[in-house]
Amino acid sequence: EAEVAFLTLALVLGQLALTDDDLLASLTDQGRPAPNLLARGTALADALHETATRRPVLVVIDNAHWADADSLQTILFAARRLDVGAVGFALSCPPSWRSFFEQAGFTVNPLDGWSQDAAVEALSAGGMSTRVARQCYEIARGHPLALQLLVSGLDEDQRAGNAPLPIDVPLTEVVSERLATGFAGLPPDALLAAAAAAALDGVDRRVLDAALSALGCSDADLDLAVATRSFEATDTVRWSSPVLRATALHLVADVDRAAVHRCAADALYASGDDERALRHRAAAGTQLDDRLADGLDASGRRAAARGATHTASEALRLAALATTSPALRARRWVDAAVQAFMSGRLEATVTYARAALPDAEPADEIRARSQAGQALAWIEGPGVAMQELRAGARRFGTDHPGGAAELLIHACVHSVLALDVTAGRALCAEAASATAASGDPTLQLAVPVITAVVESMGGAAATSDPVLRDAIGLATAAASLDSAFGAAFAELVGFAAVVRSDWDDGIGLLRAAGDVGRAGGAIGMTALTSFLLTDALWRTGRWTHALAEVERAIAVVRAAGDDRLADLGEGYRAHVLAATGRRSDCIAAAHCSLRRGVPTNLRLTSAWAWAAIGLCELTHGDPAAAATAFEPLAAAWADGDVHETDLVWWQADHVEALIGAGRSADARVALDRFAADAARTGRAHAAGTIARCAAMLADDATQRLALLDESVDTLAALGAPFEHARSLLARGQARIAAGDDVAGSRDLADARALFDRLGARPWSDRASAGRHEVDSPAAGLADRLTDAEVPVAIAVAEGRSNREAAEHLFVSVKTVEYHLSNIYRKLAVRSRLAL
Repeated sequence: EAEVAFLTLALVLGQLALTDDDLLASLTDQGRPAPNLLARGTALADALHETATRRPVLVVIDNAHWADADSLQTILFAARRLDVGAVGFALSCPPSWRSFFEQAGFTVNPLDGWSQDAAVEALSAGGMSTRVARQCYEIARGHPLALQLLVSGLDEDQRAGNAPLPIDVPLTEVVSERLATGFAGLPPDALLAAAAAAALDGVDRRVLDAALSALGCSDADLDLAVATRSFEATDTVRWSSPVLRATALHLVADVDRAAVHRCAADALYASGDDERALRHRAAAGTQLDDRLADGLDASGRRAAARGATHTASEALRLAALATTSPALRARRWVDAAVQAFMSGRLEATVTYARAALPDAEPADEIRARSQAGQALAWIEGPGVAMQELRAGARRFGTDHPGGAAELLIHACVHSVLALDVTAGRALCAEAASATAASGDPTLQLAVPVITAVVESMGGAAATSDPVLRDAIGLATAAASLDSAFGAAFAELVGFAAVVRSDWDDGIGLLRAAGDVGRAGGAIGMTALTSFLLTDALWRTGRWTHALAEVERAIAVVRAAGDDRLADLGEGYRAHVLAATGRRSDCIAAAHCSLRRGVPTNLRLTSAWAWAAIGLCELTHGDPAAAATAFEPLAAAWADGDVHETDLVWWQADHVEALIGAGRSADARVALDRFAADAARTGRAHAAGTIARCAAMLADDATQRLALLDESVDTLAALGAPFEHARSLLARGQARIAAGDDVAGSRDLADARALFDRLGARPWSDRASAGRHEVDSPAAGLADRLTDAEVPVAIAVAEGRSNREAAEHLFVSVKTVEYHLSNIYRKLAVRSRLAL
């Protein structure tokens, strides 16, 4: 201690306005005698008091038990002497020092660990992936020092989730030296047993025994290690601190540590814990070794088969690193990229796919370029992805027309995300030519469908709709194959069916595609399917179901660390909320989506966010703000040559906003453009809403009512309850204005009933105001249950058991049971059938 005597006191005094330089020098100069406790304590108290006359002073000492004894004694002396409200002391220490500080007169409070939510929030705010933040917390077991040491040593790839985390908490030299004393004197085999126990913290004792046997350690060696009181190993291995655990591994030689990790991996593989075994295999070293590579490859394929896509991608990545054959290494890089994409790790997908390119054979190069292109669409935008995929297709030319066609088909899909009809048509023509040259029946099935989707987007419904209707049977059969192609094909055809208002077929195909994606662990694809399904459920008036669907999808992808896709999904969530009166939630969600979608030109997802803001402002009674919100949509439709009226429902809202803002001339121009597009597509929704908008602009009362009759009848037959209710509201108001109070009141009552069922509270209030009612609307399901209870109620009401509902919602069975008891009580029902 002689070398650090008074170091803490000198540091404290150095930060104060201390004029006694001689005293400070005497504390830091080992050749001079130090003043006695009274002089030291008085000098410190005086310095603190003097400084506190100008501003409050707080003396904070972390790990006070590590301060030198002379400094600590002086600080406690000054603390007891000072009784000034402007001076405070806060010290931290282990529980074993509690009595020492209590006797010194300090109030002692237990300091709880950092909660996982708080740690994840703080780390995510610093730019770390949410998923990585959770993994760091688990590795450090919430221990603040361990978490700090672990996080400070991560590189950018690890922080983003593109590289594996270290299996141990990295220790600084000072920390390891301080903690190593607890293991001093252990024989080499006992220290090796402690290291094995450290590697297997939290596992069953039998797994540890298997690893110890492989290492050649005995029970006696383990008993000596347990005697250090750093951990226990009864039924389960439990360490008292993750930093101590890391110290035990740090103390053994590198070669022994590698052996510990290898034996731990073998024991974990034998117990069925492939994911943790993989981390130990990685920690043991990944030098070129085909036997090791083959084992990692097999492990990755097992993980992929059970849907553990993140584990699979990591295993295949390590397999690629250890493979000697360049061609086989490239294939494993591609396999890793596929699994990374399915797990939602987009940057890792691009990294792995590009690593394959130098040595890949043509078939693997096609897969690599395809996977990289799909990921780039969400990272840098569909425009960049289309360019990369087209360049890859031209690279193969006539030598591999099937591969070129596959890349071009993906590029066509991205043209839909970009709302770029012109680019889409050119890509479809190139894809058709390459497909014809390839003779591949699967490609010959896909090209006409994606071409029809692009042509439909351009307004050519007369030629595209028959192709898309005929594809429904093929898509249903493809989805039953449980393949990635089948799911993607069903998703595309289902999306097209929803646009055509073929609700049952569209929703059925989207659900089937989602089931295949979930079974295969394809988190990203499943989320996109859920977003499209959300739109379909919203259009058909199942708003509570729609909100549950989109919030579950967002939660899953966010938990997987894919904040980008989760943010884009917020646009669909915003649209569900737009007419419910939850204005602040809607606007916040929409802007969250736009911050991701606008810079990357993901116009399709951004369209829903802009439409949500417009409808929300219209609902809120601010048509001028709504009209402004629709302007980017109008520009996107014009720029992309889009003429499909039902791709996103927004044009009728735009016209209504312009009318409400007093911009009648602009409203007529927008309505004419809407009507021209509707003449090309023949969509019932467009016809019904155009009639309503035309009625709002009509000067003649008789004509207005005739148009509203047409609108009500068309939208009722379509099965679009929100639009139907809005037309009933408009007709009821028009009838009352014309003097027909009875018929008008009946329309308003019918509109209110529909709005109530949907949960469109502000619109229900409008219908009530038209009838001069003062009673509040009936509460919808979402008003009577919490956000957590709604998806549970829906899952159970759809016929799922509690366990099935838990798996569907990614929660525990106990959570379902807890929410279900509250649901029964709130809704006054006693059975699942009644629910």
